[in-house]
This record gives sequence, C-alpha cells and structure tokens, in this order.
Amino acid sequence: MAAVKLGVKAGCVALEALGPSLPFPGAEAANLLLKILQMADQALVNADNIGALRDRAAAFLDLLLEYADTLGQKGSYKRTVTQYRELLQDILSYTEEYRSRNVVLKLLLGGSDKARHLELCEELAQLTESVMLTVGVDTNAQVTEALTLLRRQAEYTDRSELVAAQVAAMGGVEAVAADDSKLAAVMALLDSGQALTIATVSNLIKSAQAAGPHRHIRQPDLCLFWQSQYGGEAEVPWAVFWQDFPELMESVGQPKRTALKSLLSHKDAQDRLQQQLERDGNPTRVSVYDLRLAFRGDADVLEEVAAMLNAAAGAVGAAAEAMAAPPTAMPTAMAATAPGGAPPPPAPPAQPPEPAASAGKPAAAAPSQLPPGYRCQLPAVDAAYTGRDSEAAGLVAELCQPGSRAVLLLADGGYGKSSLAIDVGRRLVDAGAVGGGALWADLREAGSAAEVVARVCTAVGAEKEEELPSKLRQLVTRGSLLVVVDNAEDALNAGMEGRAKLVGLLEQLFTATAAGGGGSGESSGAVKLVVTSRPTPQPLELPPGCAAKLETRVVGAMGPEEAAELLRRTCEDLAPEEVRDICAACACVPLVVRLAGEALAAGRTTVKDILQPAAAASATAAAGGGASQTSSQLALVLGCLARKHQLAMAHLCIFPSGFDEDGAGAVLVAPPRQALVTLQLLYRDGMLQYNSVRRQYVMHMAVREAAAALGQRLEPEWGRQAEDRFATYVSGLLAQWGAMYYTAKEWRIALTMARDHENDISKLAKLAAAGNLAAAVALGAVACNAVNSLLDSMGLIKAMRTWLEGAAEALCAAPPGAAPPAAAAGVQLLLSWSLFQLRMHGQGEAAARRAQEIIAGSPDLAEGREGLPIHHRHLGAWALHFLAWNIQRQWKDRDEAERMHRGALELTTQLYSADHPEALYSKNTVAANLNEQGRMADAEPIFKSVLETRVAVLGEEHPNSVMSLVWLAFNVNNQRRYADAEPLYRRVVEIQRRVLGEKHYDTLNSTLLLRQNLEAQGKGAEARALVGSDEEEQEEDEEDEDEED
Repeated sequence: MAAVKLGVKAGCVALEALGPSLPFPGAEAANLLLKILQMADQALVNADNIGALRDRAAAFLDLLLEYADTLGQKGSYKRTVTQYRELLQDILSYTEEYRSRNVVLKLLLGGSDKARHLELCEELAQLTESVMLTVGVDTNAQVTEALTLLRRQAEYTDRSELVAAQVAAMGGVEAVAADDSKLAAVMALLDSGQALTIATVSNLIKSAQAAGPHRHIRQPDLCLFWQSQYGGEAEVPWAVFWQDFPELMESVGQPKRTALKSLLSHKDAQDRLQQQLERDGNPTRVSVYDLRLAFRGDADVLEEVAAMLNAAAGAVGAAAEAMAAPPTAMPTAMAATAPGGAPPPPAPPAQPPEPAASAGKPAAAAPSQLPPGYRCQLPAVDAAYTGRDSEAAGLVAELCQPGSRAVLLLADGGYGKSSLAIDVGRRLVDAGAVGGGALWADLREAGSAAEVVARVCTAVGAEKEEELPSKLRQLVTRGSLLVVVDNAEDALNAGMEGRAKLVGLLEQLFTATAAGGGGSGESSGAVKLVVTSRPTPQPLELPPGCAAKLETRVVGAMGPEEAAELLRRTCEDLAPEEVRDICAACACVPLVVRLAGEALAAGRTTVKDILQPAAAASATAAAGGGASQTSSQLALVLGCLARKHQLAMAHLCIFPSGFDEDGAGAVLVAPPRQALVTLQLLYRDGMLQYNSVRRQYVMHMAVREAAAALGQRLEPEWGRQAEDRFATYVSGLLAQWGAMYYTAKEWRIALTMARDHENDISKLAKLAAAGNLAAAVALGAVACNAVNSLLDSMGLIKAMRTWLEGAAEALCAAPPGAAPPAAAAGVQLLLSWSLFQLRMHGQGEAAARRAQEIIAGSPDLAEGREGLPIHHRHLGAWALHFLAWNIQRQWKDRDEAERMHRGALELTTQLYSADHPEALYSKNTVAANLNEQGRMADAEPIFKSVLETRVAVLGEEHPNSVMSLVWLAFNVNNQRRYADAEPLYRRVVEIQRRVLGEKHYDTLNSTLLLRQNLEAQGKGAEARALVGSDEEEQEEDEEDEDEED
C-alpha cells in the first residue's frame, strides 16, 4: 500500500529497493508488482477498476513483508509467494490488456471483464485468509489497512452494458465510427481521458470491421497501418515496407513514431528487425502472417521492436540462449522517451535466468551476420540447459570432419538429447561450419510413412517427396548442410513402412547432395546429420552404401557436479547435502533435476517428498538405469501443481507438437490472453519448452506421458474433452484457410498457415479415424472443394486416405442422428479424391457413390435448401464431379461422365456467381472431360474462358490459374498447333520459376513439356538448352500426375 501511496514513480523506486531484501523468491513477486504499477498508470480505459485491483495486489505485499519470518518458520513462505506471484502474473496480464487499443474495440462491442476482475479479487482474498490462518493473529496494527482492503467486498464499475446500449441506440458500431459526435459520447462513457483521439478510435473500428488480409495482424496499430497503406495486399516487398514504416504509422502518435524512426534509422537495424520478423519463408517480402506471429495483440509496437533489435544485436554467446524464452506477458514498461526521441534499452525477457557462457563454446554470430536467405530452423538453446560442454564440443569436432557425417543421439526421455542437438547445431552455425543451412525436422507423433515424408519435406522446403533431391542440391550450393531429425523413435516404431521411409529419406539426404556443393571449405556440400531417438526394439541403421556411417552416442545422465549446478540455479536456498541427495534421487537426469528444483523453489514440495520416490524405487532404478526415478519424480512434481494447472497440462497433451495461446485457449476454454498466462506459468515452472523459431510452446515427451497419466487419474473424461475441443479448433482453422485459398491475395498465406499446422490437421484426421465421432463430424462438416484443394496443394490429401477411411467408418457406425449427413458425405468426398489421386479409381468411385446415397437420404441436402451453409448445398454437385472423374479414369462411359460434369456445373451456377472459383472449377472439369474424349476443339474455348476469368479473380500465380494455363497449353499442343502452344508453355515455366523456383518439381515437369514442344517444332537446339541433369532425371519418371483442377 505504501508503494501505491507514494505515486507511480516513487512507488517504483521503493519496490526496486525492496525486492532484493525479500527472502527468496520474494524479489520476483516485488518485480511483478512493480510492473503492475507501471502498467496500471497507462490504462486507456477502465482506469478506476484497474487501480482498485492494483491497490489490492499492493496490499497483499504488506502482509507478506510483515509475516515473512512467521511464514518461513511454518514452512509456508515459498508456497505463499508462489501463489502470490501467479496471481500477480494474472493481474499483470489483465492490466496490460487495458494498455492495448484492442480493449477499446472489445468494450464498444459489449465485452466485459467484470467476472475476471471479481475472480482475481476473490483469489487475493482467499490467499489473504490462508496467510492469516497460518500466522494465527489478526490484531497487528501494521497490516490493519491492508487487511481491511483485502477483505472488503470487491466492486466493479461496469461500463460495458451502458456502452453497448448506447452504441445500439446510435445505430451500431459502424454508425458510431462514422460520426465523431456519437463516438465522442461513447468514449466519454468509457472514461478514456485524453489517451485516445476520436480519429484514432474511429480508424481502429473501421479497420477491425473491414475485410482484408490486414485482419490477420493482431496488433491494432500495425493492423491499421497495413490496411491504410496496403489495402487488400497480404504481402509487400521489404523495400516498400521500409519506405512507409514507421513514418506513416500515424496511430501511435508523434513521440513514439519518432522513437521508432530513431531505432530503425540505420540499415543494419532494419536488417536485424527484418530477420526477426521473417516467418513465412519468403525473405524478399513481409506478410501479414509475419507480423501476426511477431506481435501480440496487446503488444506495444515500440517496446516489441526494441526488444527484437536487442535480441538480434545481443544474440552472442550465452545471450543467444536467452532467446529460448517466449515473449513475456510481463514486459518491463519503458520509461519516457529520452531526449532526441531515442528510447531506453529494452529489458530482457522476464523469464528464467540465462546460463553463464560455457567454457570453450564458440562465440555466436549475431543473426545479422548470417547471409541473406540463410535457413536456420534450430530452436534456441533452453535457458536451463547446462552441463554438456564436453559432449557438445566432441560432437562438433566430429561433425566438422571432412565429408558427410551422421550421429545418432540415443537416450530415454528427459536426458537432454534434443537440447544437446540444438547446442551442437548452434555451435556449428556460429562457427560458419554449415553454410548450407541448419534444418530441423521434428518427427514427434509421425506414426506413418506419409507423416515422415511431410515433416522432412517441410524442413527442406519441398512440397512433395519428388522435389527433395533438387531442393537439397540447391541448399548445399553454399556449403555443408546440417539436418537435425528429432524424436525419431515414433517413426522407427511405426511399422516397417514408417521405418523404411525414414531410412530411405536419410539415405536420400546423402545421395541427393553427393554431386552438389560449393562454397568454401574442404567439407563444402557435405551433409551433417544428427538424429535423436529413444531406444527402439530395432536400432536405426543407414544402408551399407550410404555416404556416411551412423555413429551412435548414448546420452547419459549429467555428472553430479553439473546436476548440482542446475539444481542450485533453479532453487538457490538448498543446503549442500540437500543438493547432493536430490540430484541422486533424480538420478542426475536433467529434466527431472530441473523440475524438482522448480517445484522446491515454488514451495510446492519438500526435500523429503523428493527423496521418498527414489527410496521406494531403488531396486528398480539399479536395474533400469534411472528410468523408474524419472517417471516417479515427474509424477511427483506434476502432482505438486495447482489442480487447474494439472488439468491444463493434461489437456495440452492433445497437441502433437507445438501450440500457441490461440490453440491453448481453444482447448482450455479460455481467452487467448488468459491462456498465455497459463502457458508462461507452466514455462516458468519448467513444464513447457519454447520454440523461438516457430513461436510455439512444446511439451517434452516424458512430461507429456506423465501429464496424460495424471489427467486420467484426475478426470477420466479429460481426454475426450480435449480431443473434442481440439477437433473444433482445427476444423475451424481449416474452414478459414479454405476460404482464404479461394482469394487472389490470401491463398499464399492460407498455404503457409496450413503447412505450419500440418501436424494438427493430421492429428484431427487420426482422431476421426480412431473413432472420435466429434472429430469425424468436425472434419466432415468443413469439407468442401476449397478445403480439398488446399489439402491437395499441401500434398496431404493422399496421405489422409487411411484416416479418412477410418473417419467414414466411424460416421457410418454412429447412432441414428449422431452423424449429420453433411459431415458423413463430406468425409466420403474427401476420401474419394484421396483415392483418385492414388489412382485407386474403383474405390474412389465407390466413395463418391456412398456420398450420393447419403445426400439423397437427406431431403435438405438433396434439395440444397436455403438456410444450409452454401458448401453443404453444393455437396451434390461436388459428388457428381468426383464420381465422374473416377468413372472416366477407369475408361468407362465418358459420355455419362460428361453428363455428370455438366449436371454439376448447372447445380453450381445456381449457387455461385459465374466468376466464383467453384463455378470455374465446374467449367474446367467439363472442358477436361471433352479434352479426354478427343473433342479438343470443343474444350479449347472453355479452357480459355476459365483461364481468363481465373487470372482476373485469383491472379495468374494462383495454383488454379496455373493449372488452367497448363490445361490450355496441353490442349493446344495435342491439336498439333505447336507454335501456338509454345508461348503458353513458356508462360507456365516463367510463372513457376518465379513462384516456385527453378528446381521445383512442377517447374521441372513444365520445362520438360516445353522441351517436348520445341522438339516437335524442330527446335532441337533450344530444347537441349533447356535441359540439365535435373530435368533428365525428371524425364525418366515423367507421368501424368492427374492434378486436374
């Protein structure tokens, strides 16, 4: 309370001085309260409620100061501080939200935080009573004022209902935004003061309600900037962006804009920020997706930019490891802008302390020193990683030997093999030993050959397996290439097919790059492979003729001294003998030592509790090398979490790999901002890791197994709940991406987003195949031609065949009324196309006919009744198309197939406009059918019409437009009008080289078609000039891919 009464500036000074005097871990709580004081003073609206919550949080610190000794004597101090700290993080998150302009939009739309405000006050009151019950006194005059406030019934001035009523009375949000006088009246109700101008709020509202790619940017000022400068563009060249940013970012105000300009006044600063922002794989352009990933919705642009520049410039040695920490929900508020407009240096993330620089570790190059376009997918080294210096140095020395090298890091879960692989990889990158790049392929839950291929292709940047050789050769032109394959055990245990595919891909890494290379150094062009895996029944081996021999390195427990150092860093007030005994009880397994230390530091468990499982499992541990200690200790530390965090861990197990606050919020049924606080608390306690490259949280496999077992004990139904929520979340994303894919400006972003969530899409399909009816319904409900085309472009639709068959069976076996007909038909149609692409046309025909039967059995679907989602009304036409495709590919009645295509076209044009992508798809299928009947002259004008409209609607680079161009070129060429076909083929090749690259599989195929066209015209010299070794290899395997669109 005293800190609050002093005022913000003096109160902050007092708290800064007070923090170090508090017994461990009280200083962290004082630091959080300091930030709350700073944030509360910057609230745009709701300042009185924020201030009241701030006062209660400060009042509890008075109790803590007064009774710290008593609580310590009774063994409750650490636990109390931990609960207080977690509450402060929630309060800080709540407070920080009110610095963001997004909260204004939320309140204007009737959103209210009353329930959350009262809940936080109640939790403070409960913690207060817990303290008073422990200390056993209630007459201390020193804390009377604080106790009175904390026990007082919380009040909340709720303006949201009044604002919503006023907005409705004035004609709605759009009418208010368009009328300054109306908006001023509404803003007066919000008590926004002078922090927001009417013009700014009006523009924010208009931007939030306008359709366009800018809506993907969460940070409101950046969202408004993008919409005002670039309109409907989803990406722009960096050169254009730097001309406008931050000069034209008017919503942030002149002082902050001046500070931003000062920060970014030099080219090297722009380059560093550009490298931090690049997330979608295109280094030449900045996209709305880049900005979405880099900036949170409540982020302050100046603070975030300064923090990114600080991270980029300081990513040297041990500082690089600190980048493993996620963007904190507890940022240090920046002081007032210094004279001249330059902001003060940003504080590092308020997360676990970074380790000291390891002796002998090469100094890391700052990211700006890496060459443009350099691909480094390695996650940052975890902040708690330590104790593996000699092992890492030895592995680096081995991998730096001339030629290709392959190492398998083998260990049970929790021993740190992934962290060791990251450390080794970063040392190689920092030393300039892998000029070709550093790729990371995570095979967690890759339980099939198709998933193994998809994960490796994603890492390499290939869209399909056939494209891997050319992509790999391209990467090694700059030098040696590092490839890390993490969590290989799931693929190795996925049966002979999965194992064989992984071994084949690893062999291909070496064979495909054997003729590549360049750059400098004696090992240029070589592949440096690092694989991590748990022990498997059949060890991983590379084929005898492979360019590298796989050397196995067993990653053991840490040494006692290294384990003790890790434990002391997580819990600093342990006696030497306690450190020794705990490390022994944890078998010096890094993950277990870290989690035990965090639990002890938080007061959630005691040294005695940690030692008991080791004593009970000593016999098993002696035989199993510590595995029993690992599982029992993990169960113990998870059991020490608050119940809500235990359940959160159990629910988050549903994610196959990484997840962000949006996904976590969907599964935990919480707003993303609230979910983020939970994720950061779990990260703080060592329960989660953070992938700084993908900006996602990850749960360690060993922790995941323990969390799943704990969830089963706590709530037997937790698994099904998590699966159902996950299915709803991912299917919703699929529907959104499908709609985006059918637009000229957003189709690339849709593909990038979907590929980033490829593991989640596969998990959704696997859940449906495993009999989860909610997952099968969710997948089928969003099935449409747009989603099908998106999955097809990702190369995923073929891989989904087995899962779709399982989903179809689950829907067929569902009780009457449990499976909506639209969902059942949708799954059958996805299955039909998957089978078509696999050339299993008889089975594809059967699936399409089953879809027709389902549609015919539902009057609503059969008649396409009004009120249904339009893609459900279109199911009948979609079924006709897929049935016709499979019939004509079996060389059955092509006249009947034509009638089906024309019938589908008629149905489609009743639902969609003539230039809609669905109508254009239907027209194209009619032309393709005519073409296959040999009626090429009849098909040509239709192909031309579709191409012209697709280019106008979707742009010439959209996959559908390119496919139309391919069809037209093929049609004209087959009429022996080779001279007319040549410019069409050249246009295809030019577009694909520009969009996909010269070495892309589709580009090479199109180049071959152009070559054949030139040879048919007698232009042999021109044809030969087009062909290199890559194209010749492609020619040997050239087949019609049947990629009709």
